[in-house]
Amino acid sequence: MLRQWARRLSVGPSSASAAEFGAVIDPFRQQPLSVWGSASSWLSSTLAVGKLRQIEPSWTVPNFKAHAAELYTQVGHALAASEEQTLARITTPSCFQIMRQSLRSRPRAERHQWEAMHVAASIKQVRIGHMESDRERHYAQVTCEVHSPRCAAAPPR
Repeated sequence: MLRQWARRLSVGPSSASAAEFGAVIDPFRQQPLSVWGSASSWLSSTLAVGKLRQIEPSWTVPNFKAHAAELYTQVGHALAASEEQTLARITTPSCFQIMRQSLRSRPRAERHQWEAMHVAASIKQVRIGHMESDRERHYAQVTCEVHSPRCAAAPPR
């Protein structure tokens, strides 16, 4: 679903850089803000959500948060089960390369278990931007944080 939204937001001819829509475009670094800085950040995110809703009317904050929590759970289970095909389908290409390398470095017989409970996502920031090389190609960057007590275990070797 997140990739579907990314595809709908991109306009204009396809390019190699479009393959990474959905990836972290610029990392979120929460910094202590002044009252004005906090208000400005909130206003920018609110305006970006409004613009995103104009482009993609079906996009909602609650749906995005639920989908982000669902993806978090799916990625955890796929990593534990060494399911490369699932990871390739639900992560961005650059993220998948890192995960695939990790999976392939595991001993073949090693099995992992992963369980997440009470997964909750919260949106930290929403931004609308454009590609530097093509100002007509827009993207939405939604930064969220996922909270979950989890249990991950690898049996002793």
